[in-house]
Amino acid sequence: MSSFQNRLNEACSVSPEVPRFGKGQQTYIARELGCSQEAVRKWFSGESIPRAKMGQKLAKFLDVSYAWLVMGATYGEVDVAIKQAKNHDAAVYAAVAYSIVRGAGVSICGDEHCADMIVINNGSMTHVSARGAVETNEKNVFLVTFRKIQIKECTTVAVFNEITKDGVVKSTYLEIAKELWQRDCVNVVGNEATLTFSRKGNSYEAAGVKLNNFLG
Repeated sequence: MSSFQNRLNEACSVSPEVPRFGKGQQTYIARELGCSQEAVRKWFSGESIPRAKMGQKLAKFLDVSYAWLVMGATYGEVDVAIKQAKNHDAAVYAAVAYSIVRGAGVSICGDEHCADMIVINNGSMTHVSARGAVETNEKNVFLVTFRKIQIKECTTVAVFNEITKDGVVKSTYLEIAKELWQRDCVNVVGNEATLTFSRKGNSYEAAGVKLNNFLG
Protein backbone atom coordinates (compact mmCIF):
# COMPACT_ATOMS: atom_id res chain seq x y z
CA MET A 1 0.00 0.00 0.00
CA SER A 2 2.76 2.43 0.91
CA SER A 3 4.13 2.45 -2.65
CA PHE A 4 0.76 3.48 -4.05
CA GLN A 5 0.47 6.09 -1.30
CA ASN A 6 3.87 7.55 -2.26
CA ARG A 7 3.05 7.60 -5.97
CA LEU A 8 -0.29 9.28 -5.30
CA ASN A 9 1.36 12.01 -3.22
CA GLU A 10 4.02 12.47 -5.88
CA ALA A 11 1.48 12.82 -8.69
CA CYS A 12 -0.48 15.37 -6.66
CA SER A 13 2.64 17.37 -5.80
CA VAL A 14 3.43 18.04 -9.47
CA SER A 15 -0.14 18.43 -10.73
CA PRO A 16 -1.07 22.06 -11.51
CA GLU A 17 -4.74 21.24 -10.88
CA VAL A 18 -4.61 19.68 -7.40
CA PRO A 19 -4.44 21.93 -4.30
CA ARG A 20 -1.42 21.49 -2.04
CA PHE A 21 -1.56 19.27 1.05
CA GLY A 22 -3.57 20.96 3.79
CA LYS A 23 -5.39 23.20 1.30
CA GLY A 24 -8.40 21.02 0.61
CA GLN A 25 -6.55 18.45 -1.49
CA GLN A 26 -8.60 15.38 -0.56
CA THR A 27 -11.91 17.22 -0.73
CA TYR A 28 -11.07 18.50 -4.20
CA ILE A 29 -10.10 15.05 -5.51
CA ALA A 30 -13.23 13.44 -4.05
CA ARG A 31 -15.44 16.07 -5.69
CA GLU A 32 -13.72 15.80 -9.08
CA LEU A 33 -13.86 11.98 -9.13
CA GLY A 34 -17.38 11.72 -7.68
CA CYS A 35 -16.37 9.50 -4.77
CA SER A 36 -16.43 9.84 -0.99
CA GLN A 37 -13.83 11.84 0.87
CA GLU A 38 -13.35 8.86 3.19
CA ALA A 39 -12.28 6.72 0.21
CA VAL A 40 -9.76 9.36 -0.84
CA ARG A 41 -8.50 9.64 2.74
CA LYS A 42 -7.79 5.90 2.79
CA TRP A 43 -5.82 6.16 -0.47
CA PHE A 44 -3.60 8.87 0.99
CA SER A 45 -3.14 7.03 4.29
CA GLY A 46 -2.18 3.79 2.56
CA GLU A 47 -5.17 1.89 3.95
CA SER A 48 -6.54 0.99 0.53
CA ILE A 49 -6.15 1.51 -3.21
CA PRO A 50 -8.94 2.33 -5.67
CA ARG A 51 -10.66 -0.36 -7.69
CA ALA A 52 -9.67 -0.66 -11.35
CA LYS A 53 -12.32 1.69 -12.80
CA MET A 54 -11.78 4.39 -10.19
CA GLY A 55 -8.00 3.89 -10.43
CA GLN A 56 -8.12 4.56 -14.16
CA LYS A 57 -10.24 7.65 -13.54
CA LEU A 58 -7.79 8.87 -10.89
CA ALA A 59 -4.78 8.30 -13.17
CA LYS A 60 -6.46 10.21 -16.00
CA PHE A 61 -7.35 13.05 -13.64
CA LEU A 62 -3.74 13.30 -12.41
CA ASP A 63 -2.38 12.90 -15.97
CA VAL A 64 -0.20 9.91 -15.08
CA SER A 65 0.08 6.33 -16.29
CA TYR A 66 -2.40 3.92 -14.69
CA ALA A 67 0.29 1.22 -14.70
CA TRP A 68 2.65 3.54 -12.82
CA LEU A 69 0.05 4.74 -10.32
CA VAL A 70 -1.60 1.54 -9.15
CA MET A 71 0.45 -1.25 -10.80
CA GLY A 72 -2.71 -3.12 -11.80
CA ALA A 73 -2.88 -2.57 -15.52
CA THR A 74 -3.19 -4.81 -18.54
CA TYR A 75 -0.48 -7.31 -19.43
CA GLY A 76 1.01 -5.14 -22.15
CA GLU A 77 1.33 -2.11 -19.89
CA VAL A 78 2.90 -4.17 -17.13
CA ASP A 79 5.32 -5.76 -19.60
CA VAL A 80 6.51 -2.32 -20.67
CA ALA A 81 6.77 -1.23 -17.05
CA ILE A 82 8.92 -4.26 -16.22
CA LYS A 83 11.30 -3.52 -19.11
CA GLN A 84 11.56 0.10 -18.02
CA ALA A 85 12.22 -0.95 -14.43
CA LYS A 86 15.03 -3.29 -15.51
CA ASN A 87 16.67 -0.55 -17.58
CA HIS A 88 16.27 1.82 -14.66
CA ASP A 89 17.87 -0.63 -12.21
CA ALA A 90 20.83 -1.14 -14.55
CA ALA A 91 21.38 2.63 -14.78
CA VAL A 92 21.20 3.03 -11.00
CA TYR A 93 23.63 0.18 -10.28
CA ALA A 94 26.03 1.53 -12.88
CA ALA A 95 25.84 5.04 -11.36
CA VAL A 96 26.45 3.63 -7.87
CA ALA A 97 29.55 1.75 -9.04
CA TYR A 98 30.80 4.79 -10.95
CA SER A 99 30.34 7.05 -7.91
CA ILE A 100 32.28 4.67 -5.68
CA VAL A 101 35.13 4.48 -8.20
CA ARG A 102 35.19 8.29 -8.22
CA GLY A 103 35.69 8.21 -4.45
CA ALA A 104 32.20 9.32 -3.43
CA GLY A 105 30.08 7.80 -0.69
CA VAL A 106 26.79 6.29 -1.86
CA SER A 107 23.59 5.19 -0.15
CA ILE A 108 20.56 3.75 -1.98
CA CYS A 109 17.27 5.53 -1.23
CA GLY A 110 14.07 3.71 -0.31
CA ASP A 111 10.52 4.35 -1.48
CA GLU A 112 10.22 7.30 0.87
CA HIS A 113 12.19 9.54 -1.52
CA CYS A 114 11.96 10.03 -5.27
CA ALA A 115 15.77 9.89 -5.61
CA ASP A 116 17.60 6.66 -6.39
CA MET A 117 20.61 7.37 -4.23
CA ILE A 118 22.35 9.83 -1.95
CA VAL A 119 25.88 10.73 -3.06
CA ILE A 120 28.35 12.35 -0.67
CA ASN A 121 31.26 13.99 -2.46
CA ASN A 122 33.75 16.47 -0.98
CA GLY A 123 31.55 16.88 2.07
CA SER A 124 28.43 17.71 0.04
CA MET A 125 25.34 15.47 0.03
CA THR A 126 23.22 15.25 -3.12
CA HIS A 127 20.06 13.32 -3.95
CA VAL A 128 20.61 11.72 -7.36
CA SER A 129 18.30 10.03 -9.87
CA ALA A 130 19.88 8.02 -12.68
CA ARG A 131 18.18 6.92 -15.90
CA GLY A 132 19.39 5.08 -18.96
CA ALA A 133 19.59 7.20 -22.10
CA VAL A 134 18.82 5.68 -25.50
CA GLU A 135 20.14 6.63 -28.92
CA THR A 136 17.46 7.55 -31.44
CA ASN A 137 17.27 6.58 -35.09
CA GLU A 138 19.11 9.81 -35.76
CA LYS A 139 22.81 9.12 -35.16
CA ASN A 140 24.40 10.88 -32.18
CA VAL A 141 21.02 12.01 -30.83
CA PHE A 142 19.85 10.63 -27.46
CA LEU A 143 16.77 10.70 -25.24
CA VAL A 144 16.51 10.38 -21.46
CA THR A 145 13.33 10.49 -19.36
CA PHE A 146 12.77 11.41 -15.72
CA ARG A 147 9.72 12.02 -13.55
CA LYS A 148 8.87 15.65 -12.84
CA ILE A 149 9.36 15.20 -9.10
CA GLN A 150 12.88 13.85 -9.70
CA ILE A 151 13.76 16.85 -11.84
CA LYS A 152 12.45 19.14 -9.11
CA GLU A 153 14.17 17.51 -6.14
CA CYS A 154 17.21 15.64 -7.49
CA THR A 155 20.34 15.90 -9.57
CA THR A 156 19.48 14.01 -12.76
CA VAL A 157 22.11 11.81 -14.42
CA ALA A 158 21.87 10.22 -17.87
CA VAL A 159 23.68 6.87 -18.12
CA PHE A 160 24.53 5.04 -21.34
CA ASN A 161 27.12 2.89 -23.09
CA GLU A 162 28.63 3.35 -26.52
CA ILE A 163 31.07 1.28 -28.56
CA THR A 164 34.09 3.27 -29.74
CA LYS A 165 35.78 2.87 -33.12
CA ASP A 166 38.27 0.55 -31.43
CA GLY A 167 35.45 -1.74 -30.28
CA VAL A 168 35.72 -0.66 -26.64
CA VAL A 169 32.57 -0.11 -24.58
CA LYS A 170 32.58 3.41 -23.13
CA SER A 171 30.25 4.25 -20.23
CA THR A 172 29.07 7.84 -19.93
CA TYR A 173 27.44 9.61 -16.96
CA LEU A 174 26.09 13.06 -17.76
CA GLU A 175 24.71 15.48 -15.20
CA ILE A 176 21.76 17.45 -16.56
CA ALA A 177 21.61 21.04 -15.33
CA LYS A 178 18.21 21.95 -13.88
CA GLU A 179 17.77 24.92 -16.19
CA LEU A 180 17.91 22.60 -19.21
CA TRP A 181 14.62 21.04 -18.17
CA GLN A 182 12.95 24.37 -18.99
CA ARG A 183 14.28 24.49 -22.57
CA ASP A 184 12.64 23.58 -25.87
CA CYS A 185 14.67 20.35 -26.00
CA VAL A 186 12.30 18.85 -23.39
CA ASN A 187 9.01 17.10 -24.13
CA VAL A 188 6.62 16.74 -21.18
CA VAL A 189 3.96 14.02 -21.13
CA GLY A 190 1.99 13.47 -17.94
CA ASN A 191 4.30 13.18 -14.95
CA GLU A 192 7.41 12.60 -17.09
CA ALA A 193 9.77 14.80 -19.08
CA THR A 194 12.12 13.65 -21.85
CA LEU A 195 15.29 15.53 -22.74
CA THR A 196 16.86 15.35 -26.20
CA PHE A 197 20.64 15.78 -26.35
CA SER A 198 23.35 15.10 -28.89
CA ARG A 199 27.02 14.27 -29.22
CA LYS A 200 29.27 16.96 -30.67
CA GLY A 201 32.74 15.52 -31.17
CA ASN A 202 33.87 14.25 -27.77
CA SER A 203 31.26 16.16 -25.79
CA TYR A 204 27.47 16.25 -25.40
CA GLU A 205 25.05 19.15 -25.45
CA ALA A 206 21.36 20.00 -25.22
CA ALA A 207 19.88 23.21 -26.61
CA GLY A 208 23.41 24.45 -27.22
CA VAL A 209 24.44 23.90 -23.58
CA LYS A 210 27.29 21.49 -22.85
CA LEU A 211 26.51 18.60 -20.53
CA ASN A 212 29.13 17.95 -17.86
CA ASN A 213 30.26 14.57 -16.65
CA PHE A 214 28.73 13.59 -13.32
CA LEU A 215 31.38 13.90 -10.56
CA GLY A 216 33.79 14.91 -13.33
